[in-house]
Amino acid sequence: MAKSINSILVDDSIKSQIDLSRLSEGESKKVFKLLDDLQKDLIYSINDVNPLAPRLTVWKKQRLKKLLKEVNQLINESYKKIKKAQEKALIDYSALESVKLTDRINGLIGLDLMNVSLSTKKLKSIVNNSLVDGHLIKKWWGGQERRFKDQFQGAMNKAIQDFQLGVAKGDTVSVLTKAFTGTADIMGYTKTQAEALIHTSFMQVAADTRWEVYQDNIEMFSVYYWQSTLDTRTTPGCKALDRKMWDAKTKKPIGHKFAFRRTPRHWRCRSDLMMQVKSYEDLKKLDPNINIGKRAALTGPVEADVDYNSWLKNQSKQVQVDALGPGRYKLWKKNKLTMAEMVNQQGNPITIQELSKKYGYQSSTS
Repeated sequence: MAKSINSILVDDSIKSQIDLSRLSEGESKKVFKLLDDLQKDLIYSINDVNPLAPRLTVWKKQRLKKLLKEVNQLINESYKKIKKAQEKALIDYSALESVKLTDRINGLIGLDLMNVSLSTKKLKSIVNNSLVDGHLIKKWWGGQERRFKDQFQGAMNKAIQDFQLGVAKGDTVSVLTKAFTGTADIMGYTKTQAEALIHTSFMQVAADTRWEVYQDNIEMFSVYYWQSTLDTRTTPGCKALDRKMWDAKTKKPIGHKFAFRRTPRHWRCRSDLMMQVKSYEDLKKLDPNINIGKRAALTGPVEADVDYNSWLKNQSKQVQVDALGPGRYKLWKKNKLTMAEMVNQQGNPITIQELSKKYGYQSSTS
């Protein structure tokens, strides 16, 4: 039996979540490279300035002041590059998501009924105004930058104090460098926070982009419905909302008491707020050229919820390899992969250019 359009769109949503996780992995690697370069520059500055070298306290203070000034400049420059690169990647992804969603629904209906009119200006507005946990994405990057500066300065002050008290052993440069790269692990913490922000930013921009496309074509849809990826990482809140529906016009709940809300619910959330396409009888009122006779069998609700592993088993080999990567695909076929390992996209990154090519589009960065 043929799947309904809305069930096909659910499959697409899960595939998009996989794509987004892989894309976030690829973008994280780019940001990690910039942070690694920053760490090398900071270590060089520590070696070059070495505020503990002079014997006189006044000179030490002057050198420390010079070091912190250099550090602030290096951090400013690095985060400026990160923010610029992330904004560009998010705009490119927003453009791809809007066209992909529109083309897909039009293709399933068999008529260019959906309109996509998200200009470059609109795409930039989506990215620059998307809120992650109530704050603009650029504000979150600004907060991470300030936190990194504070942690670095705190580590330097403590190392200097320990050295002067005789607690820290070794030459002055090694003491300062260890304070930055050793037990404090400032860079490790910074990368973890950056990775979480990158993934959540892409989720937020994807959700906001789809929302704009839906609102521009709201007359084609009957209800909103919540789609959660069901696996060991799915939160209880997202599980409870899975497949819940709200009226497209009033946003009132249908058959439940959960208030309407948009995705994502939380950091690293992978849920999707989708819209159910109206019946062909209703779509024909919008455009009489729709051939109901040929496609009526494709109308209908989404299928019952299914866990990620069961869903993946029903996909093509290409989708399975894309989702898992070649190495994990082989393990999965031998039942040697846990659910947590299945949904982890570490080691399986994809770029925006590769993702655009996968769906037959040209990336603006190509």
